Order: sequence, then C-alpha cells, then structure tokens
Amino acid sequence: MFLKTLKVGVIASRLYTYRISHFRPLLTLQYNQNYNYNYYEQKRNYKNFGHKPEPAPRHTKYWYSILLVAFIIPWFDYNWIGEKLFPSVEARDDSIAENDLKPEEEHPEEHAKPKKHRKEKIGFRDRKIIEYENRIRHYSTPDKVFRYFATLQVQGSSSDQHEIYMTPDDFLRSMTPGVKQPDG
Repeated sequence: MFLKTLKVGVIASRLYTYRISHFRPLLTLQYNQNYNYNYYEQKRNYKNFGHKPEPAPRHTKYWYSILLVAFIIPWFDYNWIGEKLFPSVEARDDSIAENDLKPEEEHPEEHAKPKKHRKEKIGFRDRKIIEYENRIRHYSTPDKVFRYFATLQVQGSSSDQHEIYMTPDDFLRSMTPGVKQPDG
C-alpha cells in the first residue's frame, strides 16, 4: 500500500512540475534577456507565399491516367494489332514434285492480293421481275409455279401438241427466292 501511494505521489509531482514549467500565466509580463528566443514572439508560418499552384496528389494523377486509358482503349482495332504482332503462318505444301520441277519460278498468283469483286447492281426492271417471281413462289398454286419456271418444251407428234418439262436447275430456281429467271 505504501508503494502504491509513493508511486502515485511521484507521478503527481511529475505532472505538477510539467504544468508549472510549460504553462505560464496569461497576465504576467516577463522580461527575457535572451534576445534570440522570446516566448511571446509572434510567428507567421507563410503558406503559398509565391501564389504557386499546389502540386496534385499522386493518387489523383493515377486516377486520371486510369480514366484516360479506359476511354482510349475501346478505339483500338485489336484484329489489326493481332495481325501485326502475330502474323498468320500458312502450312507448307507437301507436293514435292512441283517444287523439284520448278524451284526458281515463283507463282505470281500466290503473292497477288485478292481482287475485290464488285457486286452487280440490279436494275429497277430486274428488281420488279424478282419481286413478281417471289410473289408467284409464295402465293401461287404449284401448277402455276411449274408453268412459270419450267423451261423445257418438247414437241409432240403433231404441231399443236407440246409438253413442258422442268430441269433440275429450274426446280431449284423455283424454290429459291430472290433469283431471277434467265432471259429467253
């Protein structure tokens, strides 16, 4: 018990001396002969003295960089980049006979760029004919479809008799929409 009391007394004396030495009364004036240190001296800690802009924090720069990259990435053509980085490799031909016969000659067809074929433009008249044939395919009876699309006529024994036959091409054309009958 005595030790506890002594310990509390020592702690209290330390706190009491701390208060006395570090906290001075407000209304007392004290003359200090040390000119380098004045306890009551005012200090101004200037900030932004030259009116310079404050540097942006690092995490702000990182965030803006991530946003910029996120907006730019969708514009890239990944197929083109993949073709440039990893070009396609074609398998070698196993035909040794062709290589032995003409080793020096190069085939210009292999290295030539493939030509782009232009799609034929269908005229107004042909479009109307195709629309008519599509309507026949969809809405007419099989007999009328057969008579319209069959192209082979065979003369019978007399001049008045003839029979109409449909070739396999005619049959396919009669079932395929959007294909015009050949002229003639």
